[in-house]
Amino acid sequence: MRIAICEDNPIHAKILMRMIEKWQEKVSDQVIKTEVFQSAEQFLCSIDEDAQSVFDLAFLDIGLKRMDGMELAKRLREENNHMIIVFTTADALSAPKGYEVEAFRYLVKPLHGDQVEAVLTQVYDKIQMTRNKTKNDALVISYDGESHRIWKQDIYYIEATGHYVEIHTARRIIRVRSKLDAFESELKSPQFCRCHRAFLCNLYYAETINKDTILMKDGTKLPVRRSRQREVNECMIAYYTAKL
Repeated sequence: MRIAICEDNPIHAKILMRMIEKWQEKVSDQVIKTEVFQSAEQFLCSIDEDAQSVFDLAFLDIGLKRMDGMELAKRLREENNHMIIVFTTADALSAPKGYEVEAFRYLVKPLHGDQVEAVLTQVYDKIQMTRNKTKNDALVISYDGESHRIWKQDIYYIEATGHYVEIHTARRIIRVRSKLDAFESELKSPQFCRCHRAFLCNLYYAETINKDTILMKDGTKLPVRRSRQREVNECMIAYYTAKL
């Protein structure tokens, strides 16, 4: 489980980190990776620079300077609907605003170890339940010695480039060493169609489909190989029939 702490008070950040470490000792089978950010801008910059910075849980301080925790949460929600957000604040009156960004919990400072541990346990259980329910809705890829989850619904298309594949999402391109055949096997669904030997297309984002091209909603034109035109048509019919 990957956890982010966005807190501009170093003492508060250290206290929360210790609480997480204490909880981890009680669930020794769970690998926890926690990163601390001192500002909303630093947190967003880290995500922009590293396509693999996908956190399961984020503790956000409402009272951050410049961009506050609520605005940060809104920005995060624009890019990631799956991250669990827990607000920390000294002002209990701002709690109702958390519902605007589907906050999981709202913790009032000073934080108490039992409260934090209870939240961590609830989040862990929620993640496990989500993974069991949606294990077919996400890809797990290995990158830089770690495993990362990419939601299939976020993928526009996948392109083969030599010994690598590039996974194109709404806001980033993730490059991994693999073969397109492996992803085609993993993404067995009418929603994903192999329109060309070098392209695997998510029909959810297809704007128009012609015999030789697929126009995606982001403006990208994917080629349709002549030998695959019939397969693309059958895939398209199966996909839209399943939606009815």
